[in-house]
Amino acid sequence: MVMESPFVFGQIVSGEGFINRTEELQRLMYNARSGVSTILISPRRWGKTSLVREMALRMESETNLVFCFLDLFAVQTEAAFYEAYAKALLKAFEHSWEGRLRLVKELLSGLVPLVSFKADPNADFSIKFKVEKPKDADEILDLGQKLALQRKKRLVVCLDEFQNIEQFDDPLAFQKRLRSHWQKHTEVSFVLYGSKRHTMQQLFAQSSHPFFRFGELILLEKISVDHWALFIQRSFEQSGRSAPAEEVRDLVERMERHTQYVQHFAHLALFHTPEGAPLTKSILDRAEEQLIQHQSAYFQSVFQQLSKTQIAVLRMLLDGLQSEYTSAANLKTYGLNSSATVIKALAALENKDVIDRLGAGVSFTDPVFALWLRVVLG
Repeated sequence: MVMESPFVFGQIVSGEGFINRTEELQRLMYNARSGVSTILISPRRWGKTSLVREMALRMESETNLVFCFLDLFAVQTEAAFYEAYAKALLKAFEHSWEGRLRLVKELLSGLVPLVSFKADPNADFSIKFKVEKPKDADEILDLGQKLALQRKKRLVVCLDEFQNIEQFDDPLAFQKRLRSHWQKHTEVSFVLYGSKRHTMQQLFAQSSHPFFRFGELILLEKISVDHWALFIQRSFEQSGRSAPAEEVRDLVERMERHTQYVQHFAHLALFHTPEGAPLTKSILDRAEEQLIQHQSAYFQSVFQQLSKTQIAVLRMLLDGLQSEYTSAANLKTYGLNSSATVIKALAALENKDVIDRLGAGVSFTDPVFALWLRVVLG
């Protein structure tokens, strides 16, 4: 019999594979019902997208709410944002191409769009707007409020990878425009989330930025070892295997409770555990080696983009010297010129999403990359 893995990674997780996040889920649902915007921040692959999608899934029966989803990962310009935003809003309120075309004519009358549809009414559609003056942009930014009022619904707009707006030509002016419109919308709330914690915190937690105090800020924490243990042990048992508590804790802690990697590591460990047998340390070692190997090509490309100074700082972090990296002794040990050099390297590594800094603490964004580095750097 072919075994089906209960562990899900690399895609949106829902149902039985959705682990804990009970408090965060309740807060998101409460805010959606209350018309309060939420800013959700965590490093990459901690499950933000799955959390937001799970919220919408559990609120499907609340017919007074409409959810709109837009991933800004590939949106690189302000003009592209307007097109993508209008398209996502139209799709959220209308499933047929006739209905979408009608909404364009009714609510975007000041613009002349080029709209093309495929023969299949369920297929995607393309829409192009020539945004030439501020009034054109204003009309699109107010589209969500107009749609909500027209349909007598509350709208929740969920924007993933929101920090990408920092790449636009004039990001500050764009943020001011967004804020000036969105803060006036009475029937629309937003869930704004992104994977670059440093940039997201700058956007929403610094008083000099337009989106300061735009909504409730939630810093997503790691799922606890105990919650992971319950899920992993149950999943092993349902698959005809067993997972002793000590080995399960080892599995979770090796991945530093990183959501995607715990799922991936458990998936490999289950595969290597014979039916009717328990999970063992040797199986974990084998699965870890395989996991590192799976990621090695990507890690090699990241490593090649690092300077010698940045690599030296990473060596220091691997040795556990996070609180003493600017001491004279450590500078000498790792061949670093000055404390300023270290501070500059840390900032560069954070911008490259290699490390994460929260307060005085420094950690690797990707725990498996840290394991790979230990092998490469000896």
